[in-house]
Amino acid sequence: MEALPDADLLALREALEKLKSEDPLKAELVERHCVAGQTGDQAAEVLGISVSIADRHSAFVRAWLKTEGRGV
Repeated sequence: MEALPDADLLALREALEKLKSEDPLKAELVERHCVAGQTGDQAAEVLGISVSIADRHSAFVRAWLKTEGRGV
């Protein structure tokens, strides 16, 4: 995984804070994957959700970030 420039990292952090207020589970999933470096399977297990739900949440968050102008 390639490191993001500081400005992109700040934008991602701001977007995650907004997402956290709207959907804490999805925000936690992204933080576990992007920040903590867990795989989708690992994050799903820790969060107590199925891998297929984690995959759907991840796809939603990627689309949501693009609409927020912060595609990752």
